[in-house]
Amino acid sequence: IIFSNFFLIVAVAISFIFLLPTGIVAAVTNQSIGLNVITEFVAGVAIPGNPLANVTFKTYGYISQNQALLLISDLKLGHYMKIPPRAMFITQLAGTITAGVINYVTANYLLSSVPNICTQKNPRWTCPNANTFYSASIIWGAIGPVKMFGPGSTYSSLLYGFLIGAIIPIPPWLLMKK
Repeated sequence: IIFSNFFLIVAVAISFIFLLPTGIVAAVTNQSIGLNVITEFVAGVAIPGNPLANVTFKTYGYISQNQALLLISDLKLGHYMKIPPRAMFITQLAGTITAGVINYVTANYLLSSVPNICTQKNPRWTCPNANTFYSASIIWGAIGPVKMFGPGSTYSSLLYGFLIGAIIPIPPWLLMKK
């Protein structure tokens, strides 16, 4: 078993917990906060040495949250344009199903008909997103965050960034409350 139901529940819970805070930030600032590194880190610690499980965890934890925010953003735009919510939702659902089928068919066609696609032998078809996803799975899944950031590793001091990032916003927030 590459990925158990427990990790699926944890990934979806992370996505759900962070949906409201990241949604508020995105709505107010038009800047999205990605959970990709957080989900890769959690999966790398919980499921070490398994790049496929890391990518699966990332997909359910980060991509689902990202897609939910995109849906909410589209529904917000429809609300501003006074389009009925039910019509917006049905249109989004139809668009999602249509795009999913078209993307699947197109990917299968390209992978079967273009020789050496996504390899160095064919520089016109490099697949940068797939390469980035693959690299992240190796770094966070195969190598793992414990080997990269654990005690005695080269980058262990970078973990203090989490502590600093949690503490630094508190004084300005307290000053703002006064």
